Amino acid sequence: MNELQPSYGEIFLGTERISYLDQNTMQLNPEVSILDNFLRLNSDTKENEAYQALAQFLFKNTSALKLVKHLSGGEKLRALLACTLKSSNPPQLLILDEPTNHLDLNSMKSIESALKNYQGAMIVISHDQSFLESIGIERIIYAPFKSAD
Repeated sequence: MNELQPSYGEIFLGTERISYLDQNTMQLNPEVSILDNFLRLNSDTKENEAYQALAQFLFKNTSALKLVKHLSGGEKLRALLACTLKSSNPPQLLILDEPTNHLDLNSMKSIESALKNYQGAMIVISHDQSFLESIGIERIIYAPFKSAD
């Protein structure tokens, strides 16, 4: 994400189409609706297309008009995934930071389904082994545990 520079060597990502979905969904404006966020993040999308995309993430009809600030954590993640994955030019690399935090069962199923169908590469930070298996993560890198001493 270019937030830190390597201490040696260089990082080659191979694409510029990268999306980072943090666990706080900071890309969403909490003061406007899910639909308005979708249209803001996907300016080339028509309103009817946005409704169709959001419906695939369980935001059907008037639920797409909910203000983001009134959504649960799982709903916010679903909304952000819809905005990201249903864009006309979706990312080739998707970085997810603890995506299963705050998820209810319906949100979990919706997100798993979307990620199973995603055609790009993913880097997923998660403690949820079942979720990782469900979305097809094949390679796991474990971070070394450091004690608080």
